[in-house]
Amino acid sequence: MINIAVCDDDRNFISDTLKPLIFKAIKEADVQANVTYFYDGNELLHEFKENHLFDVVILDIDMPSINGKELAHKLRDIDSEFCLAFISAFKEEVFSTILFGISAFIPKEFDKSVYIELLTKMLKDYSRKKPDGNIIKVLVDGIASTRRIPLNNIYYIQSINGNNVLHTYSEEFVLVERVLDKIAQEYVSEGFFRTHRNFLVNIEKIFEVKDREIVMSNNDILPLSKRNRKPLLIEMTGKVAERVVQ
Repeated sequence: MINIAVCDDDRNFISDTLKPLIFKAIKEADVQANVTYFYDGNELLHEFKENHLFDVVILDIDMPSINGKELAHKLRDIDSEFCLAFISAFKEEVFSTILFGISAFIPKEFDKSVYIELLTKMLKDYSRKKPDGNIIKVLVDGIASTRRIPLNNIYYIQSINGNNVLHTYSEEFVLVERVLDKIAQEYVSEGFFRTHRNFLVNIEKIFEVKDREIVMSNNDILPLSKRNRKPLLIEMTGKVAERVVQ
C-alpha cells in the first residue's frame, strides 16, 4: 500500500482536477494507494512530525501559510525517503526544485493526459523501488521487537546509562544491542561517524560543526571530541564530493 499526501490551498483545483487525475493514475499504475488531501502545508508538516509519514508527497509551490519549497525542506529533514512531486503555475520554478530530489514537476496548465502520464510513472517507479527500511532490533516495553527504519531517517545513536538509544526526527528507540562499538562497525560504512565515544552520528544530518560540538539539522547539539573534529570534516568533505560526482 502506497500512502500519498497531496497539499494545495486551492480546494477547487484539488476537487475538480487533482482527485480524478490521481485516481486514474493509481488505476493506470496498478497499485494500491491511500490518498490524503491537505489544504494547509502546516497541517501536513504536523502529520510528519507526529510520525505519520507518507510514501509519495505532491505539493503546490505557491501556498500562503508555508510555500511548497519551504515545506519540502522541512519534510526532508524528517524523512528523506519519500517520493516528491511539485505542481506549480510557474514553469520556471522547476529549476529551483531540483535540489529537493523531485521525481516530477508538473505545470498546472499541462494537458490532463500529461498529468496522468507523469503521476502514473512516478507511482510505478516508487512501487518498484519502495524502500523497505533498515531492520533494527529494539526494545518495546522491555520486549525485543523489530522495526523498519530507513537509514536516512536516523539522526544519531547515543550510548547512555548502558543502553544505546536511536534518535529519528520525532522518536527514540532503545536498541537491543548494548555495545556501541558493534553498531559502529556496521554503520560507519553507511555514512555514520563516531563523533564522541558515546555518539554515532549520521553525517547527512549534521547542520554545523563547531569547535567541540555539532549541531544536527533537527537542532540537537551533540558533543564532538577534539581528536575527531578534523577526521569528521574530512569525511564530510568527501560526502559532498560524492554527491557532486553523482
